[in-house]
Amino acid sequence: DNDSILIIERILRIGDTITAMPAIRAIKRIHKGQQIVRLVNQNIKPLLTAIGNDENTIYFTDGGFHSFIKQCMDIRRMNFKHAYILVTDRTTAIFSMLTGIPHTTGFDYNKRGVFFSNPVSAPDFINKPAFNYRSNSNIYNIKHVWLKLIDRTLTDIVRDTKFTYYIDAESREWAKRRISHLKRPIILFHPPSLSSSKLWMKERWVELGKNLMKKEFSIVISSGMGEHQYALDIAHKLRVECLAGETNIPRLFALIDILDGVITVDTSIGHIASLLGKPAVVLFGPSDERIWEPDGINTAIVKGDTFCKRCKKPSCFQRRHLCMETITVEMVEDTLLRVIK
Repeated sequence: DNDSILIIERILRIGDTITAMPAIRAIKRIHKGQQIVRLVNQNIKPLLTAIGNDENTIYFTDGGFHSFIKQCMDIRRMNFKHAYILVTDRTTAIFSMLTGIPHTTGFDYNKRGVFFSNPVSAPDFINKPAFNYRSNSNIYNIKHVWLKLIDRTLTDIVRDTKFTYYIDAESREWAKRRISHLKRPIILFHPPSLSSSKLWMKERWVELGKNLMKKEFSIVISSGMGEHQYALDIAHKLRVECLAGETNIPRLFALIDILDGVITVDTSIGHIASLLGKPAVVLFGPSDERIWEPDGINTAIVKGDTFCKRCKKPSCFQRRHLCMETITVEMVEDTLLRVIK
């Protein structure tokens, strides 16, 4: 029999993985002395490698039905006795049942508790628009959501006084080389998002950049996979460095680690900056900042204020993109100047 504990994080993205770290530390504390094994998406490997958290990890790739069944059987043969499921999707719930692990703890979200031996009542707002929350709902930051799964709070666990991470020499040298000619302070703009509802208008990024450059700031711009053109358009109008297509997770860690601040829409960049203790301004519109706000001591949010905010939609269903339109250049600029002092 395998006395190890399996943590299933199958579909978590980079930001999600970072927010799950307190819960993972709590699970390790609860099961002190037992080996903790994590099941994560292959796409997260660069992140876990970058932060030196790659040991005792099983990676999987999305390869269709046959791959799914093979992964279930592979885990089943390992004879784990207990698993924590740190996602709420139906596929992962079914996956956990098919592994045959006798003790499984997961959220009873949308009646998925039937797949777990220990279903935990889920906060009723997960993945719902804010205007559908019950009036007596308790709003938890996502870090607290996963701690709620194991009946713990942040005060129950030992929080790292200093986050330790590893940045490889190539990534560090690349970052230094790409900004070596720029005058400090240097601010990273990360404008793109795969969810169009999170986008702040290009002309406002340009106006913000011009205002900051008048104050002797230097600007560099980054983007994620499949988002390059949005970043390139803004960089072209500002005539600043654009790193679209050059970055990966280790390079982003190396870059943010030596910059003076970050301005981003609601993406993993805000969580990375928070993790590294860097000043960051994160723009929120359709996402619920109460759930997804990075909790770094130098992190601040700027949010739109409209009737449709926190709708959680990937694309805007209004005639005008009101939640992001109500975020002004002055709001973002003033917030940045406050957090970098």
